[in-house]
Amino acid sequence: NQIVLVSAKSCHSETIWEWRNDPITRKMSVNSEKVSWEEHTSWYEKVLLDKCRKLYVGEEGGIPIGVLRFDKCDDEEYVYEVSINISPASRRKGFGKQLLSNGIRRIHKEVKNCKFIRAEVKKENEYSNKLFKSCGFIFIEDESVMNTYELSI
Repeated sequence: NQIVLVSAKSCHSETIWEWRNDPITRKMSVNSEKVSWEEHTSWYEKVLLDKCRKLYVGEEGGIPIGVLRFDKCDDEEYVYEVSINISPASRRKGFGKQLLSNGIRRIHKEVKNCKFIRAEVKKENEYSNKLFKSCGFIFIEDESVMNTYELSI
């Protein structure tokens, strides 16, 4: 099945907030606290307006299955950090690789000065660790609870 990447819009906000507060998402996130609707709304509005961030929703047959975010690193001109979250209902169906691959191609087209994409993944998150390796990311750093991967594009 084909995953289509769309730019996130206001209509996606509630769905992304629900996915963010899913227990497994929280466990695998750097910040594992629950996010209030007010915090999310404020953050989401800023992200949609921020030229240094790209937020995409992956859809299969018009149904959202995941979200992908690219944030330009403040102190490194050519580096974007990636974050991915597959909806709880869509996990373990093989969507992650297609979503991430589509996102890499899209950011490469849309952002001319993006040369590297970096990902930080909790060591215990075996699915995400496998995902980034399968998409060509190279393991570059091992911190106490996080693995860092980088992809040159």
